Amino acid sequence: MNRYINKIVLVGIMATCLFSCNKKPDGPINPDPTPTPTPEPVEETIFDSLAPGKNKTYPELEEFTPTLFKKDTFKKIREIKLVDGADYITYSFNLNNDHKVIANIIDVDLTKAKIDTNYAKSGIDTAYGQLIDYQNNSNKKVAAIMNADFFATGSGTSVNAYVKDNEIIKSKHNDNGVYDYKDLKSDLPASKPMLIGFSGNEAKISPIVNDKNIEETVKTGFSYQIIYLNENKETINIKDNVFYNSISMNGDNSINIINSNISVSLSTNDNIYKIKKEDSNTFIKGKLTNISKQKADGKKSFKDCDKYFYIISKKEMNFKVDDLLGFSITNNKDETFDYYNNVIGGRQSLVENGKIAPTVTLENTNGAQVKDIPRSCVGVVNKNRVLLCTIEALRYNKKLTNVEATDSYGVNLPELAEFMRYLGSYDALNFDGGGSTQLITQDMSNNELTLRVRSSDYGTYNLTSCRKVYNTILVTSK
Repeated sequence: MNRYINKIVLVGIMATCLFSCNKKPDGPINPDPTPTPTPEPVEETIFDSLAPGKNKTYPELEEFTPTLFKKDTFKKIREIKLVDGADYITYSFNLNNDHKVIANIIDVDLTKAKIDTNYAKSGIDTAYGQLIDYQNNSNKKVAAIMNADFFATGSGTSVNAYVKDNEIIKSKHNDNGVYDYKDLKSDLPASKPMLIGFSGNEAKISPIVNDKNIEETVKTGFSYQIIYLNENKETINIKDNVFYNSISMNGDNSINIINSNISVSLSTNDNIYKIKKEDSNTFIKGKLTNISKQKADGKKSFKDCDKYFYIISKKEMNFKVDDLLGFSITNNKDETFDYYNNVIGGRQSLVENGKIAPTVTLENTNGAQVKDIPRSCVGVVNKNRVLLCTIEALRYNKKLTNVEATDSYGVNLPELAEFMRYLGSYDALNFDGGGSTQLITQDMSNNELTLRVRSSDYGTYNLTSCRKVYNTILVTSK
């Protein structure tokens, strides 16, 4: 009997312990009379942003039905991954006259891959030559490269404004003073000359300035601005009298940005601000490390601009050590491409805000309305996705004797615009075409280069047998 009583007592003790252990305490074990404050959100400044340009929104597009090519003939022929975030895709479709078109697309996700540009320092060079030059100077392999802006034959410059790595290579579009596109003396398209800009992970297609007057658009050019944060973390932009790598200072209010190892003529008491560069995918920026004054009239040599840039001012600026400073391009009229580090020109507008550009059927330069011409263009699907397009057409050059019946046909600008819109481009612009059109891809596993689109000047797959062009647009890994 005692044995059973002991078991009952033991069970009771265990139940009491279990109840006590699971009972919630009446109050906190370690009460803290001071509640933890909710941290205030930290406002992002222009120096924190990965894509600081004044960007646009990209709403979902409505379904688009082409009228200039047969939708039921559209198909994907092949798809090859070049690098993470960039695929080479070939499409085919038939025009209304049953001519077959082969379109080569490089589909780029800017959050994973990078689009860059290059130009021929000696004037003009083949896409292959520019690929080799880029790889030698950047130590990065090129996954794909194609021709870009129209170029002025003989002078070796682009027709439109051009910025590379925060440096203004050409500040304005060509301007001969004739602004009526119907006049053959005009060097303007019916649409405004368009540009595509890249900043961090984002891209945008736009005219150089959002002005309704085409003359004002063409007369507007890129210049430089200095950016810094005041004590309230507000962004201050200095846009007046700003020079870049000028070898002398002009005017009492002039400011000179030094970003190259050069010698500059300075006056006594010129203010010198030294900024250590930070790694950046956008504008050049960094922290102010030293403030000094020029001791006597004479030349000062700058030899460390791979790590620093300098701001030299005639008047004393309200900068302090450890302030954040930077410089970027601007057009001085609005913020269309402020803080963009690469901007390259095209020509005619193809797609605008998800619709075929209303001017596309009015374009009259460079065979805009002529069929069977090789074409090159670029489209922006959304801020992070870009489509590079090349269409081969050896028939364009009647001198070629190796054109075969199976070779594909080219397109005119309205047909090209419909194709880019059908692929989902929210905006698209036309690059140089004709014999300039060429595309090279590279197999990253074995460095093998393949000429995917042949220049119609030569019609061969020889990498060096292509028309020489001024600048190119290319894709690399991040």
